[in-house]
Amino acid sequence: MSETTLTEFLEGAGASLRILDMGRRVVKVGRNAFLKFEQTVNPWPAPLVRQAWFGMLMQNADLPEPFIWFLRLPLDEQGKLVLAARDYFIHRLIEAWQLNRQNENSEISDALKDNPYVLKPREDRMAVFHAKASLLMKQPPSRFYAHAQSYFNGDHGWEQWSFVGYQGIADVAARFADNRDALIDAIPELPPEPQSEAGKAERKPPTLF
Repeated sequence: MSETTLTEFLEGAGASLRILDMGRRVVKVGRNAFLKFEQTVNPWPAPLVRQAWFGMLMQNADLPEPFIWFLRLPLDEQGKLVLAARDYFIHRLIEAWQLNRQNENSEISDALKDNPYVLKPREDRMAVFHAKASLLMKQPPSRFYAHAQSYFNGDHGWEQWSFVGYQGIADVAARFADNRDALIDAIPELPPEPQSEAGKAERKPPTLF
């Protein structure tokens, strides 16, 4: 087994990490908490089907844009990381980077190609992740934010709820402090569809909080 954690491996390569749980709720996982999970000191806080689902947001001074990985790693009966899975993933990274160096290619996407631990989140989870990630990085919300904010202010008519995109809703929720009063006023005015189980099944709105 490797003695190097994924956290230490990526930070050693110059990456600055932010990690968000992508399982039951999309919430930030602190760097030290994630490291203790990797060291099998602590179990994953909210397992989903005996796996840790998470997104890794990485920034590097050599890259113009941050890059994101979504992973799910298996857990044992105590909810702790199965180290063999993590080590296999690191091994794939090393192989891909060595190959890329030989080919003078800075891309590392080959490390994730056909990888059994790569996760493709649902659209609603992706929206919440991006909303919270932009807030963590102190970046502006998406271009859908203004329209969603306008809807919850009552500017478009409450019956227009189906035209409000996932990403805009997630941005409004992530910036709840800026939208608190509008949301409190809007909830009683919303039509029954977006608040009913049928509406949830049809639209799959994001888990906002």
